[in-house]
Amino acid sequence: MTLLSRHLVLIVFVASLVATTVKAEPSQPCQDVPRPLVLSLSKQERPNALALLGGRDAIALSDAQAASLLGLPSPSNTSLAESLLSESISDMQQRRKNELEHQVGSWSVADAEELSALIRYQESSRSSPPRAFLVHAVEGFEATGAFSASQCGETLKIYHGSLGHSTPQPTTVPVIVFLNREPKYVSSTFSVAE
Repeated sequence: MTLLSRHLVLIVFVASLVATTVKAEPSQPCQDVPRPLVLSLSKQERPNALALLGGRDAIALSDAQAASLLGLPSPSNTSLAESLLSESISDMQQRRKNELEHQVGSWSVADAEELSALIRYQESSRSSPPRAFLVHAVEGFEATGAFSASQCGETLKIYHGSLGHSTPQPTTVPVIVFLNREPKYVSSTFSVAE
């Protein structure tokens, strides 16, 4: 076999691998996870959470485990996800009332859309509440940033955006995300804006 024919065989082999990979991972629509269901842990709880994760990207947690890691009481009559959503909805409704009735604070169209989306999500997930998962994520500047997440098929995508004056070294941190189905893969990215 000549050198040229070996390269052609290699190119055909690589092309067939790429084609197989594309077929194995069909495009999936992404569903954003509501912000109240994407929670970073306190610095004190991070070592315990990382020990629980071991080398895995994600593990399922009971509501009691998630509440303990978050420093919250375990709800007795509802799921932890339902409790977090209810609290966030109540806080947003109070903000809206303060602005519209008492002209205190602020309320925007984006706030109204977020509140409506949270209420719709809460209503749609009552029969099957999201479960807590502990996952590895990366962050830039913790103090000026926040996490967001979306589930795209079997992949959980976690993003951390923050503000800062330089590009920090990424820090791996544990995050609790409430999901409707267990992720098979976790993808985590971060960005820093000046």
